[in-house]
Amino acid sequence: SGSAKKLGFSTQPGNGSAGALLSPQPIVSIQDMGGNTKTSSSNPVTISITSGTGKSGATLQGTTTITPVNGIATFTNLRIDNASSGYTFTATASGLQSSTSSQFTVSGATATSMIFSSFPPHGIMNQLFSPQPIVLLTDSFGNLASNTGTVSIAIVSGTGGATATLLGTKTVNIVDGTATFTDLIIDTSSRDYQLIASSSGLSAITSLPFTVWIETVGPAMNVWGIGIIGTFILVTLFYLLSLIHISEP
Repeated sequence: SGSAKKLGFSTQPGNGSAGALLSPQPIVSIQDMGGNTKTSSSNPVTISITSGTGKSGATLQGTTTITPVNGIATFTNLRIDNASSGYTFTATASGLQSSTSSQFTVSGATATSMIFSSFPPHGIMNQLFSPQPIVLLTDSFGNLASNTGTVSIAIVSGTGGATATLLGTKTVNIVDGTATFTDLIIDTSSRDYQLIASSSGLSAITSLPFTVWIETVGPAMNVWGIGIIGTFILVTLFYLLSLIHISEP
């Protein structure tokens, strides 16, 4: 057989979840041009995420440089923090042709928190919110989590109208780390509503305050707006009447 010329993946990297060990771990051999392992070679082999694959900014964690034993570099603790499909590894060693692995996927880990990615800035009484609330479940690395299950939503006690009811589908399934509500309505106009979202095993989250208007024409003509406009009109009329009175002989 010939001399050592190149690297080759004898075991391809497997899939994993963010921050957890890939399974299987990659094994790289030093080979001649015919693909035979050169057992006498011990050039240190380094693995890195192939540029332009996976998620930009992802970090490869673990021992990334291994000295081969009998021409074989066995990696044991490699993991990636950012979820994405389409990752590949590139193996390099001084004086040898590099090698690129097959593609693998890193999925989100178990959720550690929730956030509202969307919630109504205001609403119209008895009409669908626009936009509807969307809740994201994220892992400790900020990836969309792998959780299944449900997220439930409700009006925060003591906010908005005392007799208000949240109507619609208030519990939805988590799909790809996302809980999307589609048909929520509040039946009572009031200021300072807040919504609370909850899911088993996670801390509940609350939205920012918002107002539900009584009129469909929007904030300018809600019940409070009508009062302000009405007051302005009355003040203006009294002012005009006073001018007429003053101008009389």
